[in-house]
Amino acid sequence: MGTAPFASDSGQDLLDQLVQSTDDERRAVLGDIGHDAEASVVIGDVDAELRAQALAGLEMMPRPGND
Repeated sequence: MGTAPFASDSGQDLLDQLVQSTDDERRAVLGDIGHDAEASVVIGDVDAELRAQALAGLEMMPRPGND
C-alpha cells in the first residue's frame, strides 16, 4: 500500500475488474458502490456532491488513456 490514489491491493483489484468489464457491467458495479456509499455509516457525513464527484471519477478511471 502506498500514498497514491488507488495504491492498495483492493483499489487495484477494483480497477482491474472495471477494465475487464463491459460497459453495462461497469455501470452496475459503480452503481452498487454509489448506493453502498450513500448508506454507509463511515462516510455518512460526507457531502452528497462530493460523493457524486468521486463516483464520476471512478467511472472515468478504467477508460483508455486515463492513467
